[in-house]
Amino acid sequence: MLKVFLVCVFLIPLSAAATEIQPPLFQTLPYDAALVVIDGKAFTKRDALRDAKTFMALAKNKQRRKTMDGTDLNYVRRYCKGVVNQHVLEATIERYAQKNNLSPDQKQIDRSTYQITRQFGVWSKKFKRWHTLDDLKWILGAKAPRLDQEVRMRALYQVVTNHIVVSAQIEVTPQMVSNRLDLISRLNANAQATNDLVYAHASNVWSMVVSKKMTFEQAATNFTEDVYFDDFNGCEWGSFGLDQISEDPELLAQLPTLKIGSITPPVESDNGLAIIRLDSKDDKMYTFSRIFFRLPMFYNQETPEQAAVQVRQLEDEKCIQRAFDATRGEMRIEYPNGTNFFDKACAP
Repeated sequence: MLKVFLVCVFLIPLSAAATEIQPPLFQTLPYDAALVVIDGKAFTKRDALRDAKTFMALAKNKQRRKTMDGTDLNYVRRYCKGVVNQHVLEATIERYAQKNNLSPDQKQIDRSTYQITRQFGVWSKKFKRWHTLDDLKWILGAKAPRLDQEVRMRALYQVVTNHIVVSAQIEVTPQMVSNRLDLISRLNANAQATNDLVYAHASNVWSMVVSKKMTFEQAATNFTEDVYFDDFNGCEWGSFGLDQISEDPELLAQLPTLKIGSITPPVESDNGLAIIRLDSKDDKMYTFSRIFFRLPMFYNQETPEQAAVQVRQLEDEKCIQRAFDATRGEMRIEYPNGTNFFDKACAP
């Protein structure tokens, strides 16, 4: 499916008094300001930016890009909120591990290292090998210590979660499996009913647009359900190459008949249903606008054996979450600047 990664923008209507939109608190905080303090130890804005830029550098390496543009910098700022949550999780894992005298062995460290080098490294045709951990450290330079921490934490997470699950001795009963199979059947039945309504609604909107009872832009404003819609200029979707469009077979099938300004009937695209307009094209790129409708999620019908595996995984996750919540309850976690420092504020 075509994917568009966008920076979230919250549109706040301006009143006659010309309301001023303030930047998020995060952008105005000094670099040494604490975002969270755990047992007296502060995790600062500087720490969050370091971690965010570390993983941005690794992502760029995977994409074979060298420069960082404005979109990347906006991503770094947004990523910082996840970094704060990750820091709290890592502190929780460390506390649980210390309390239960747990640590990863070399085999687990090696497995974690392998995962990271495959996730962020690339294959070197020259040397006929993948990037090693030392290669990634060289790429990161001064930010390399964060990579060592990531290797250890991934390994420690597995050690801790395995300990939690084994200690809990969870039993999956036949009734639990039966309940899951019944739930999936009910969810899929409800999803099918919703799916039919969405298709009917989209077809009605398409009819209004092609009969000129409503402009494409008006329909997009009134009916689109895309969570990213506010980030677009009007109803613009973006520009895509043929290799990306080929991932949407229904749109690809429409492409030969589309002229500039042509509008497709509803087609499945990008995890939903879309009425798509071709705005421009050249030899390599096609630019589209769209009216987007969300489709419900269907679950794969499972065998009893598959359901038992899924029940086990869900019960394990619940058990892990309870253990982490209990561990956090033993820790002193404070947010000196609140938890909404990434939200935009509106001043009168």
